[in-house]
Amino acid sequence: MGFLRQLFGRGPTNSDVPSFEGAAAFDGDLPEYDRYMIDRSCVVLHYKEPFVRWVHRQLKSSGQHQSLPTLIELNQDATAYLLERHEDTYSHREVRAQVDDDFLFFFKRELEQWEEDSDQWPGELTLKLFHQCFDVQVVSMVLDTSPTKTWSRALAQRPGTRRQPNAA
Repeated sequence: MGFLRQLFGRGPTNSDVPSFEGAAAFDGDLPEYDRYMIDRSCVVLHYKEPFVRWVHRQLKSSGQHQSLPTLIELNQDATAYLLERHEDTYSHREVRAQVDDDFLFFFKRELEQWEEDSDQWPGELTLKLFHQCFDVQVVSMVLDTSPTKTWSRALAQRPGTRRQPNAA
């Protein structure tokens, strides 16, 4: 049974599952998905209006206010975070609880992208403020389509990076 079918509880005989009989055949072999599946949960943080207003204030105070980015423009390049998966848990509720537990990490990362000086950040960073500033999108499956492992050198050399690439 496929991963998504397991996730959403649709068995192989469920009439809600579409039939692909008569569909065009794929050219060549399908890739082995286990080889490319990243065994992590993923969340994407999308900005809400309060965060965008804060970004606009930061840009204005630094003299960069000629064309302020809109909410839509800012969310076109959202940050995705890969999270440790605990056991075989795929519940969105549990992933959201994990984000809530570590909300300060995510909040600070997003603020740092716009202002490194923490004195310029909003007052007290609370879970309530986090949810006022961000929509959390949970992504159940992440597939790596590249057969080679990649690692950003800039990220690997950045102070405070938690994981370093394996030495080859």
